Amino acid sequence: MFFKLIIKKYILLNFFFYKSLKSIINLVSKLRFDLPKKNKYLIIDQHSKTLIKIFNISKNCSILKTRKEEFYFWIILSSLKRLNSLKLSELYKAYLKTYISYVRPQLVLTYIHNNEILWDICKEINSDFYIFQNGYCSPTDTLPNNYNTSKNSIFFTLTKERSKILESNGVKSISFGSLQSNSIPKLQSNIKKRIIFISQFRNLNSFEKKKFNLNQLSYNQCFSYDYDLLEIVYKFSKIFNMELIFLGSSTDENHIKNEKKFFNIKYKKVKFKKKFSSLKKRFQFLDSSYMVIGMDSALLYECLGRNIKTFFCTSRGYKEFNYSVRPFLESLSNDGYGEFWTNKYNEDLILNILTDMHLKSSKSKSTKKLYEQVPYYNPINLQIIKKLINDSKNK
Repeated sequence: MFFKLIIKKYILLNFFFYKSLKSIINLVSKLRFDLPKKNKYLIIDQHSKTLIKIFNISKNCSILKTRKEEFYFWIILSSLKRLNSLKLSELYKAYLKTYISYVRPQLVLTYIHNNEILWDICKEINSDFYIFQNGYCSPTDTLPNNYNTSKNSIFFTLTKERSKILESNGVKSISFGSLQSNSIPKLQSNIKKRIIFISQFRNLNSFEKKKFNLNQLSYNQCFSYDYDLLEIVYKFSKIFNMELIFLGSSTDENHIKNEKKFFNIKYKKVKFKKKFSSLKKRFQFLDSSYMVIGMDSALLYECLGRNIKTFFCTSRGYKEFNYSVRPFLESLSNDGYGEFWTNKYNEDLILNILTDMHLKSSKSKSTKKLYEQVPYYNPINLQIIKKLINDSKNK
């Protein structure tokens, strides 16, 4: 018994040593010993790199990678002078601020629209900041205000409602719709029998699933709504003899395999389409579809802005709390429903709304008002931003 205990402890020690050594090696492999390039423009976050192509600024642009892709050794050392405490969040903030201060860009652009640390940095650095909403905003999210953001910051929002909320907080805001959507011309034709289900699935390991918490919902609680909605949409597609295509949330083959298994795609015989890496292909595919259906994806708002027939089943949390934790538009009733949306979960209700959407060709005045919450696609919209960027060049 004693020897078994010793062996177990030895194995555990070796395991933790191996994990620690692996983490150290991983960190060292990402260290860079040069310095970032000074430029007029700085993109914050690798996931925001499409901004470079949209605005054609590749020659004068640097990217600050924020998802552990790389670390500049000399920037880390210099960051230590700015530390108020040894918290990781403080080190992260000091690193970002030191990096941006070194590059000294005239203009900072990013899709990170809900990061309080970034707002604080905006306040402390003398650069213009253009922050583009590129994801869903929950009513419980912390809001920027004139105390924690820079007077040089402009927030470009998906909806008119969100813009008004920010303006009431003293923050410069433009109701722009989706920048990505506005960068791609809209197709006018569609395939009348094709409906698209937008997946919000997150591929997490067992440890990450245990830690998962979205508005007090566990991993299984959260994504049970996506699974149940697909069941209803599948039934709807069979009733009206429509082609149902499942638009996945990843391009990674292992993640795709897990996503197909979670949604039981093989059994349903639903056509699976992996996430498009190209913006143009993604929006042209959606433009050519008859109806787009999903939960609380920003892509749904983008479809609404492109005047595609879009259904929002924003009922996540309804079974647990009797209200939606991530509703469609904050100003609408949290447990209500309408002609193309529901914050209430009820299978018959969802099927009835989908059926009515299919059978009714014209939009009522109330529906049109809600559709207009998201600015329609318009090539002129993009020119507004380009003019702002050109103005920043000439400062």
